Amino acid sequence: VRLPETIGFKSISILEFFCNEADPVPMTLRFLVEPADGTFYDYMVEITLAGQGLTEITSVMKRLTRERDQSGNITIVEVPGTRQQHAPNADIKVQPAKQLVDGLTLTIRNMTSYSLIEKRPKARERDTRSVSPFPVRIDWMYPGFVISGHGAGELRFDIDLLLPHGLELSPATEPQTKCMRIDAGRGNGLVLSSTSFKEPNNYECEIQYRIEKELPNVVGVAGGQISSDGKSLYLAASPSVTATQAYVAKIDPNSLEITGTSAATPAKDLFSAPRGVGAMKDYVVAMFGDNNVHAMDHSLKPINVFPVSDYTALPYMGIYGRENKIFFLAMKQEGAGQNIKYKYDYKETLLYKTPAPSSTDTLGGSWSEELDARPGFVTTNRVSGAPRWVSPSTVSPVAMYLHGVSFAICVEGGAMLCVPRPRTVWTDIRIEGAGREEALIFEDGGPVLYTAHSNLKGDGLVITRINIDNVNDKKSITLTGAVVDMATDIRPFTTPALRYRHYRAVSLAAPGSQDAIFVTHGNTIYQLHSRDLTITRTATVDLPCRFIDVRLAKPPGSRYQTFSEPLECWMLWAVGATYKGDGTKVDQYKTKLYKIGFPYHEM
Repeated sequence: VRLPETIGFKSISILEFFCNEADPVPMTLRFLVEPADGTFYDYMVEITLAGQGLTEITSVMKRLTRERDQSGNITIVEVPGTRQQHAPNADIKVQPAKQLVDGLTLTIRNMTSYSLIEKRPKARERDTRSVSPFPVRIDWMYPGFVISGHGAGELRFDIDLLLPHGLELSPATEPQTKCMRIDAGRGNGLVLSSTSFKEPNNYECEIQYRIEKELPNVVGVAGGQISSDGKSLYLAASPSVTATQAYVAKIDPNSLEITGTSAATPAKDLFSAPRGVGAMKDYVVAMFGDNNVHAMDHSLKPINVFPVSDYTALPYMGIYGRENKIFFLAMKQEGAGQNIKYKYDYKETLLYKTPAPSSTDTLGGSWSEELDARPGFVTTNRVSGAPRWVSPSTVSPVAMYLHGVSFAICVEGGAMLCVPRPRTVWTDIRIEGAGREEALIFEDGGPVLYTAHSNLKGDGLVITRINIDNVNDKKSITLTGAVVDMATDIRPFTTPALRYRHYRAVSLAAPGSQDAIFVTHGNTIYQLHSRDLTITRTATVDLPCRFIDVRLAKPPGSRYQTFSEPLECWMLWAVGATYKGDGTKVDQYKTKLYKIGFPYHEM
């Protein structure tokens, strides 16, 4: 009897088989199931008739791989739990395989600004769909697939319903051991920021845009800045062979590759402040633990070294890049022994080119504001001979508002705000629950100051929003977890340490639009709503980190897929780093750069 090519769904085909009843030969019937387009596997039902009168009837479902292995063989696997015995002289009813029919539920959350597409490699090219966050039911008819973002690579999802439920992240070249395997080897920017599996068969994953780049032989705890046009990152660094050499690295913000470096220069030990870099409108400036300002052009070609010699130390250096302004927390030591005095100023200066014909680069136009009379908020554990607000163990960070309309100093227990013109007006802002000062920043273009302090118990970070037009209009939240050190000094710590910089993984970014501010706290990056400081989203990285920059930007797209160009998003650049040593030699270190996209619009 010639078998029909197909047996349609719910159709009937009558087939007659003959055998020698005296010596029956087992008979095996195999029915190949019509596969769905793009699936990796074929399934067949196998019915075996044996014994006297062919009354011993067994059915089983088997799976066949479409692709041959390295030996040229097709793998055939019995579907567990599908082998059945059937009574003779009755209809043979083959029960479906429960694990193949039940399948699993997968929810994919798109936390990128790309329009993510699901593609089925074995299917027709047009067989694609946009990824939506609602749950998708995946059964034996649903093929393996990839999630793609044009310009950001793809993530491969391999589904094997015959394996135990669970989720694994592994390359496609390795044997799969769990029901769902995700291969991120071709992600190139698409990463899994979180995955979960809940019994019995519910899976969730969140996809984020992220690029990481480890910088070998670079000690980068001193942080960096981005140029105003966003085309270059600048990182203050030391070579891994010695911390008493320092230089500036120029980095491509897309690939995170180092594209150039300044000449290395002798530096104070790593814990001597200030050590950092500033990217200004016309210059790049750096300081390496002494009072010398190294000025370079944007290609890191040296211009000049300007000493700021009228102070004993400059514990803090910052820049206002739009006008090539540099500002300092400056300290002058007077007297000795029990008569020693530490006098503090806020100092502001301008780096500029004089008019023709000389056209000389000059550091000048300086002015200062005396800080000795400021009372601070803490009366215990103070530094003899210094203003009361001065900490014995950390440098107080400073921030400038616009082109010098105001400046603020973050101190233990709060902040001090100064409006220097037309006459000097100080406002002391106490913050409940605030301990050691960590960071502060003015909102870009807005009269808002954000501060970060360790809390009094040492197990949280207090973030405070302050309206500088009405400092009683303020709000604080506490992010859990103790503040994390990026650099560990193996030397015994002694106080006072007035020019000692102990690098900690706390930083703030306030782009000044769309109600968003950003915080790094240890290995976690937070986006907060700028008004009520509620947490909008988070990302976790593998090293304690600080921001280089946060701004609205587009991640890379594909010129061949203009219909799905990525949307503008919050692009975060951060440096993650660890260091252990005495500030002169390098015992342990690691430095990485991160580029992470937080969606500006929910996808």
